[in-house]
Amino acid sequence: MYLFYIDESGNRDVGHIEQERFYVLTAVGMFEGHWKRFYLDIARPKRSIISRIEAQQGIALDFAVDAEVKSTLLRNEKARRSHPFSLYQTDKERMGLVNEFYSQLERCNTVLISVVMDKKRIIPGSRLANQQELHNKAWELLCERVEDFMKERHPKHKAILITDDTDKQKNLQTTRAHVNLYQKGASSGLSLSHIIEMPMFVSSATCVGVQLADLCCYIVYRRFKDDNPDYEFFKRIEPFFYNSANTDPDKKDGLKVFPSAGEVER
Repeated sequence: MYLFYIDESGNRDVGHIEQERFYVLTAVGMFEGHWKRFYLDIARPKRSIISRIEAQQGIALDFAVDAEVKSTLLRNEKARRSHPFSLYQTDKERMGLVNEFYSQLERCNTVLISVVMDKKRIIPGSRLANQQELHNKAWELLCERVEDFMKERHPKHKAILITDDTDKQKNLQTTRAHVNLYQKGASSGLSLSHIIEMPMFVSSATCVGVQLADLCCYIVYRRFKDDNPDYEFFKRIEPFFYNSANTDPDKKDGLKVFPSAGEVER
């Protein structure tokens, strides 16, 4: 079994292009056999930080729910004020923990798959101008690439998609999109034979896999927001994007920008 942890960056509103041009979905995939090592490697520094905070600040934090690592908390001091685990970390602890997350990409032999929806190329009033339809298309494109990866690299295994439990309405939208995709196949004609029929929704506060997906997803978002392919953190995760042996070696099959300059989607 392959575990694909998924998160999003940006928003789905085509009406806010100037503020947020891109909407990004990112999946981090790893073989189930790596999960325990991944979890324990992240748990150790988290528990150490929690113990120090309790000793110095007198604040008892619950490891299971209070130790989330999230891109918003890393870059937004105001957001950290309501999150003691982030607020009371030293800079050294914060960077050490983030580096521990990124090091798991290599240690766990992970694969990255991202879909970048360029809302500036979406025709106003078209089908994809609808927030739900935009997300559905991004989900379809992500699933296509997960399916391609599994079919090529791990044809005897199945994949489960594990995504952030945001709210009931969005969860239902994703579930409907997935069920429809599973029953009818993608618009490209690809059918899902390796991805199981239902995504799993988990709280990002409790799931280190979704936290890693969040960190990677924001990096992809920043790379396109700033139009900077040399963005330091993007260069760090870039080698882990899925590259098919059946396409040009320079092509990143796991990084899809949609619509591209040559595509028109109504």
